[in-house]
Amino acid sequence: MHNSYNSPMKIKIAIDNDDTLLDFNEAVRLFHNKNYGTNYESQDVITFDLERVWNCDSVEAYRRIDEFWHSDYFENMQPLPGAFEALNKLKTKYELYVLTARPEEVVIETKLAIKKHFPDLFKDVHFAPAFGPGIRKTKVEVCKELGIEIIIDDGMHNLELCAKEGIKSYLFNAPWNEQYDKVELSKSGIIRINNWQEIMRELL
Repeated sequence: MHNSYNSPMKIKIAIDNDDTLLDFNEAVRLFHNKNYGTNYESQDVITFDLERVWNCDSVEAYRRIDEFWHSDYFENMQPLPGAFEALNKLKTKYELYVLTARPEEVVIETKLAIKKHFPDLFKDVHFAPAFGPGIRKTKVEVCKELGIEIIIDDGMHNLELCAKEGIKSYLFNAPWNEQYDKVELSKSGIIRINNWQEIMRELL
């Protein structure tokens, strides 16, 4: 995953994968509606706890996600609008890393997808699995190990911890984080951004 630049002077940015780089929510929505007879929309996902969205228990929700990992919907997941163009400009100024909570079972597929959709943009891909088997590690722990100074993520729980450690934190807007208002974000030292164009305006 290494690319041509390797300047130690560049500020390091960690960027979440699902729903920040790639449109995980849309791919899972299409998969679930097709295979389980639901008709939910993207805006219906107001929590990371998909069992609440799908009205099932956590074991069943994980089984369905595991089924999704092995489906064409996962393989054909698409980048969010403007992500490649923005990152292509950001790489001239920053050293870019993917930091994802995906489980170990999809490490290879995840790296292949990043290589396919974002060739030569990232220094490396790092994992901090939030579920599934394997070693648990938080994103803030990985950021501290790598010397990350900026993080872009759609999970408020990740950014709150990072902001407390002095890592500049950007919340990528999504239905499941819209309940946090400007005052609450400001107190946490977190900046909301709505799309990749706004990220460029903030960081370039």
